[in-house]
Amino acid sequence: MADVEVTVKVSAEVVEKVRERGRAIDEVVAEWVQDGIERLDSEDEEEYEDTPDEVILEHLREALTDALAGRVRPIEELFAEIDQEMSEDGDESHYSTAI
Repeated sequence: MADVEVTVKVSAEVVEKVRERGRAIDEVVAEWVQDGIERLDSEDEEEYEDTPDEVILEHLREALTDALAGRVRPIEELFAEIDQEMSEDGDESHYSTAI
């Protein structure tokens, strides 16, 4: 598979926040992409089998941009939504996300 180059545009404010924490943007971007890849690897491969790479990369790009800009949801809210979706699907086989 060929290398893929991802371009992420972030505001100067986000860059400054990252620098204030003693980090470099490229390090943060690399970590977020690696985390996304690891999450994909840990999921059931059949679920993503038909998802084009471009779609996966776009989702990673959007999530990274939101995270770097500080647009994140509280973890409790996210877990509540996941639990709701799982119960609507009748999927009780997964672990509970309750904190």
